[in-house]
Amino acid sequence: MDRSVLEERMRIARERAAKWKGEEQRLDGIKRSEDRKRETRKKIWVGAWALNEIAKDPSLRAKLVAHLRTVNFRKGERELFEDLLNG
Repeated sequence: MDRSVLEERMRIARERAAKWKGEEQRLDGIKRSEDRKRETRKKIWVGAWALNEIAKDPSLRAKLVAHLRTVNFRKGERELFEDLLNG
């Protein structure tokens, strides 16, 4: 095989490999994004259920409040639970 033809085929193969690597990274990013969205949606549903249940069940509410009192919140997060902690 002619050396110039071989070099051209190698160049084309490297370009294809680079293109597919970029495509793999792009698809991986899309998958991670979709996974985060699903996890967030799941947390919203579970959180809504939990808030509904603690409104109905005083013992469950007391357990949550006891736990919240042990948590080291980041600045501004404690205010999210003021109604539970003070009520």
